[in-house]
Amino acid sequence: MKVLIVDDSKTSRVVITTFLQKLGHEVLSANNGAEGLDVLHKNKNIDVIFLDWHMPEVDAPMFLSLLKTENLVGPAIVILSAEKDLKKIQELVDKWNHVGLVDFVSKPYTKEIIEEKLKKATLIE
Repeated sequence: MKVLIVDDSKTSRVVITTFLQKLGHEVLSANNGAEGLDVLHKNKNIDVIFLDWHMPEVDAPMFLSLLKTENLVGPAIVILSAEKDLKKIQELVDKWNHVGLVDFVSKPYTKEIIEEKLKKATLIE
């Protein structure tokens, strides 16, 4: 499976990349939403995107809006967020599910949580 990680935190990208590569997945990464969109334009066969909510330049809401505008809807998307208000996060998932947003991961996370969310995201597709 091909997975894109879009997060401005290099540490998060490295940690998730390591988790996913150990599970045998191909991983691409981007430092922000603008780079993430560029990666999507060049790689049409991405299965899942792990997307940080708060980033400079192009944050998650703008990224999701641009996905729809640029007709890049397709990969299942899992939000990465330090937000602790689960109701607020669920409202975001509900608002953006039409572009592929299926779930969220609260930071900090474990290898098991990333694996669980990846499995859930691919079952929904």
